[in-house]
Amino acid sequence: MQFSSFTQSLGFLEIPLVICSVIACIIVLERFLLLLRYSTTSRLIIQGVALIELYCREPRTIRSEIASLWLAEKQKKLSSGLKLLNLIVLIAPLLGLLGTVIGLIEAFNNISQQDGPVEVATLADGLSLAMTTTAAGLLIAIPFMTIGHLYHLWIDRLLGKCELLMNKKNLSIDNIDIMGIKL
Repeated sequence: MQFSSFTQSLGFLEIPLVICSVIACIIVLERFLLLLRYSTTSRLIIQGVALIELYCREPRTIRSEIASLWLAEKQKKLSSGLKLLNLIVLIAPLLGLLGTVIGLIEAFNNISQQDGPVEVATLADGLSLAMTTTAAGLLIAIPFMTIGHLYHLWIDRLLGKCELLMNKKNLSIDNIDIMGIKL
């Protein structure tokens, strides 16, 4: 099946499914570029450690709280857009299911209007819409769901590394060593 005949088989649900796909692609590309930039530079770690150094005269508990708040803000910034991606992942299969229901209704309406034996061509249009929209919804949802989860893992790894180094710096300011090893 060619792409043009595939999209024509989607009926009126073509537009919402294409919109979902385009928005998801934009989010994925934008987040990829941002996460790649943070991964290939030490910018996040440098900012975090500099923040701890800025408050080096404060008690360790205050520095820890500042670090926690800063990391939570960075988590929010890095995860921006992923909630919308998750919403698209939920909506796309539901649009496919809607197409399935509409296609089956259309098929049964065609059957009810026909006198005599049912011909395959009578069922074909409705069933085509039903199956094509279901496939399109799943083709949108499955890859973007996977990418969204991978991005969350990527963000957790970036922030975990940053948090570790911020904690080490926080402890080293107070000359605390762990297991005899000066940090």
